[in-house]
Amino acid sequence: MMRNIIGYLKSNVGALSVAFALVIPVVVGSAGFAVDLSMAHMVKQRLSHAIDAAALAAASSAGGGTQSEIGSKVSAFFYKNYPLDKIGATYDLTVTLSGDDITVSAKSKYETSFAKLLGIDELVVSATTTVTREILGLE
Repeated sequence: MMRNIIGYLKSNVGALSVAFALVIPVVVGSAGFAVDLSMAHMVKQRLSHAIDAAALAAASSAGGGTQSEIGSKVSAFFYKNYPLDKIGATYDLTVTLSGDDITVSAKSKYETSFAKLLGIDELVVSATTTVTREILGLE
């Protein structure tokens, strides 16, 4: 009986090797793409937290402030919370005033590691937040 089992395994080794060779690139590629997507999600979370903090800081400032004053305050707080040396190059930081509403949006590029093999060199993530300034104070 043992001789039959060994003979069976020896006869199918070639087929298993071919199947294994065909499946391994798909499994490794999928795992690598999952790593790139999770890193892009982390960049989006950090970007969202940074623009939220910047918008809240600008909205809590005493007095109304002009578009340029609020824009410079948002920019200063944003780059303190999202330094340029971190993963994901930020660009297109925009500040829009509409009455008492301050809308801040930004984009970031994440250069992929594994998805480059599939022809995807970078992933672009964006985030937007809107904060309403209160006249009576901020709690």
